[in-house]
Amino acid sequence: MSNLPNGWVHAPLKSLLSSDGIFSDGDWIESKDQDPNGSIRLLQLADIGDGYFVDKSSRFVNEEKFAALNCTELKTGDVLIARMPDPLGRACLLPEMSQPCITVVDVAVFRTGKECASNKWLMNVINSPQLRTFMETNSSGTTRKRIARGKLTDMELHVPPINEQKRIADKLDAVLARVDSCRDRLDRLPLILKRFRQSVLAAATSGKLTETWRVFHHADSWQQTHLRELAILITKGASPNWQGISYVDAGAGATLFVTSQNVRDMRMDISEPKYVDSAFNQAQRRSVLQRGDLLTNIVGASIGRSAIYDSDELTNINQAVCLIRLKEDVERKFMLYVLSTPVTLEFMNLEKVDVARANLSLVDIGNVPVELPTRAEQTEIVRRVESLFAYADRLEARYTAARSQVEKLTPATIAKAFRGELVPQDPNDEPASVLLERIRTAHNSQLTNKPKRGHRKPG
Repeated sequence: MSNLPNGWVHAPLKSLLSSDGIFSDGDWIESKDQDPNGSIRLLQLADIGDGYFVDKSSRFVNEEKFAALNCTELKTGDVLIARMPDPLGRACLLPEMSQPCITVVDVAVFRTGKECASNKWLMNVINSPQLRTFMETNSSGTTRKRIARGKLTDMELHVPPINEQKRIADKLDAVLARVDSCRDRLDRLPLILKRFRQSVLAAATSGKLTETWRVFHHADSWQQTHLRELAILITKGASPNWQGISYVDAGAGATLFVTSQNVRDMRMDISEPKYVDSAFNQAQRRSVLQRGDLLTNIVGASIGRSAIYDSDELTNINQAVCLIRLKEDVERKFMLYVLSTPVTLEFMNLEKVDVARANLSLVDIGNVPVELPTRAEQTEIVRRVESLFAYADRLEARYTAARSQVEKLTPATIAKAFRGELVPQDPNDEPASVLLERIRTAHNSQLTNKPKRGHRKPG
């Protein structure tokens, strides 16, 4: 093709299959065929990563079943192609394994054979954005997409000379290793930011954050108290089913209904709102929310997750959420910090009762210990924490943007390789057309020497 680099050809995947290679689906292995004590590993779709082997599954068959089902044993370097998402058509190379391996029928196996295409180059080409588009277009299925091996067989590739394939594979190894290293370094940041925020909260609620402020302002010492002393109301909601109340659509006569799923770490999430008939409020008047109420989860795995309700919309809560209405002289955000510290969360975990499902009582919430500074110092603490959290938020936004850019590097780099733009061409390389002709000649020779059915091969 005129738009291809010199020495390249446009050819279907099947043209790269040498006479000693294979291109087949994995084996049809049912649950009854498996043996947890078997010596042969059965690889699953979950083992096939996007350019890397995941090594996740733990399924096996024994040698007797392997022989009875005439299974295909995999070899190191085989290109494994997932015919189901996610993503559809992802490919990896089989690394050296400690035991014999076979794979399931939804994984296609391409073994290039000797003196043929580079398997590492081929794996990366299959993972290119161009071929991903082909696979999506040629997939079938409604609930879960799948691509037939026949479609893969005819998939058109841009094939460079064999020496250039190797240079491309080596260059991709080096570039993608740097991309992976960059991704790994970036991925440390969320944990660092989480620990930073926890440290800020710990310092804020222990007095360390405002030590110098107290000295400068001659502030009073902190008071030891409990949450019940600082609240005018501690209560919880109920299940609408207990009152025979139905869930309804938003609109007139509807009340927003908050559950533990809506109370996240220091924020409310009403992205998927639920509503109940406003008659629910007559039975549960005490748990109708007011702007500024503190909410904390008291049931299940999210115990201790707390947030401030900051809306005037008519809202009620269920039995997994505790409402804490504070006295006017207590800063709401300061108390949110107290509830969100590792010390308070540890207290809640020690107090919870786990019968059928872990839960805290309202008495337990009232007993939460609090070190309380003056109102002026509470305000200063909130100002400093918000400033430090804003700094962390900016770092997190930069991380998100950088992570997004890094995720684009791999497909962009592979796309350049697919177009012949990643490494320089060498005019002395044997053209890819010669490689393909050699493969065709070997196939024809094999067919010519194959004995005819019903006749013995001449000795």
